[in-house]
Amino acid sequence: MILRDWSSDVCSSDLKEGERMTLGQNIQNARRAQGLSQEALAEKIGISRQALGKWEKDTALPGLDNLQALAAALGIGVDALLGT
Repeated sequence: MILRDWSSDVCSSDLKEGERMTLGQNIQNARRAQGLSQEALAEKIGISRQALGKWEKDTALPGLDNLQALAAALGIGVDALLGT
């Protein structure tokens, strides 16, 4: 598996000094770096587009099984999604 460093895809002006990206921002950036729509990624991991949208907006959190499926579908580690 090839892991890509997509963290540089975030514009530095989007974050204040010392501020960390949220899980939702990490999911969205990783999805966009892979060139996937919300619908395509949701279909890949067997969830609704609406659920993925809520995760990206940080209004809901994925369970551990979905977090692992997201990471696998995006070709990154769970720790990268969590920003650790």
